[in-house]
Amino acid sequence: MQLGHDSFEFRRQSLLKARAPLDFTYETSIEKLVVSGTEPEGSSRRVVFEIDGRLYKFVNGSLDVYDERGEFEDILREGNTVGELLALSADSLSLLVGKRVYPWIAMYALADSPVMPKIKISAQVKNYNDLYTVTRYSPIYTLKRSGEACKIAAVQPNLSLNGNGVVNVKCKLCHPVTGWSPDWIDFIDAKNQLATAIQLQIRYIVTTMDGSDLAKVNAVDIVYTTDSEQLSGATMEIVTLPQEFYSDLETVYALIKTGELIDCELKAYAHFGAPNIRRDNVVLGAATGTEQTVQLIFNGELDVGIIPESIHLTAGGKVIQKFDFDTQAATLTFTGESGTTVVASYERCGEEDWTELLQDFSLEDEGTVSTRFIGRLDNATGKSVSAVKFRLIKKTGSVENESLGVGTGKEQAFALPHYAKGETIQCSGSWRYDESTQILRVVAGIGEDITVSYDWVGNFPEVKSYIAGWEAKVS
Repeated sequence: MQLGHDSFEFRRQSLLKARAPLDFTYETSIEKLVVSGTEPEGSSRRVVFEIDGRLYKFVNGSLDVYDERGEFEDILREGNTVGELLALSADSLSLLVGKRVYPWIAMYALADSPVMPKIKISAQVKNYNDLYTVTRYSPIYTLKRSGEACKIAAVQPNLSLNGNGVVNVKCKLCHPVTGWSPDWIDFIDAKNQLATAIQLQIRYIVTTMDGSDLAKVNAVDIVYTTDSEQLSGATMEIVTLPQEFYSDLETVYALIKTGELIDCELKAYAHFGAPNIRRDNVVLGAATGTEQTVQLIFNGELDVGIIPESIHLTAGGKVIQKFDFDTQAATLTFTGESGTTVVASYERCGEEDWTELLQDFSLEDEGTVSTRFIGRLDNATGKSVSAVKFRLIKKTGSVENESLGVGTGKEQAFALPHYAKGETIQCSGSWRYDESTQILRVVAGIGEDITVSYDWVGNFPEVKSYIAGWEAKVS
């Protein structure tokens, strides 16, 4: 009698598709790729590149179209290794100049490996082009008013770009113990850091002023986690631009259309406030002829809530085009003609005061959930400016020893009802989990009870559209 058995290799795997590109649109040359990270024994990392909607890989120093479907197994088999990327010459990398390049990275490790491989790809470049740049700073966004720390899950800019227009988004974080970080960091490096507040630095870059280059930030979504009972799990906020109506407001309606809400809570808030306060011809003192920094003081107090885009600065009646503004310290840094009087005009906004709206109805139709909220202001006098904020909150939880069925001795597939955290799964037999499909594949002995335990976290649905409307107070 001959006995045999099937052989299975169980492994942990992931396919990462970059949301932020390696942006070479305005670079003159690319000297080399810089690839860091770790590749533990028995693991693997392979890379292909998405450019203009198509996939490519390097073959013998040339950039060739990658004809496979772009699935995990294809990239793991055919993609470039880290060694191949590090060996690319400047001549080979010149094929990427002028392009936005999105890496697709396939990584795997054996099931018993304690860690997954890691990777970070950047580039050393040279640039000789003439650039027109302007830098703007956002207000300071408080993530949690109690002052306790939140964990940044993602900072996700929504950009509109055309021609050679580029937007660089960086941020500063306020740590609950050490305070504000001294340096601006890339928004992708903010992930997993603790903060009580965040401020954004947005640098717009174009190569021509004839209108053919476009660089615009439509919105920036800040996703963060908190241990608060009210905000359990990760939180994403979408805030509309403030609208001024020149009459007292009383009622607000907000409608948002999303994908299916699975383990995710949706709330809406409205802000009612007075119009922005205008400061005209505030004298800052005499220019020194060299770079100087002046703090904006009004009536003996620091002026806070200043809108950077509203600042108009002159020295001796001549407009100062180039200056920097620090919203945290409310300081202007500039250079003016020596001995001339420096004058600033600007607008400032009031403190945020958000009121939660009541859910009016929620309807689902072919995978689209339409949810409407309504709110009414009891005292509308003087409130003519308003904005709406939607908050999506991931729920979290745990499953303990849930029965999935009985083993057959062969691989079985189970669809988990929640998005399980792969590193927390404990399951009978041998198993592997596909996070993209929430499918758990298990091989257990014949007749063996299959049970699973895991921690889970909700998923953000696709936000398809949203709209807000207001009614004025009836006198």
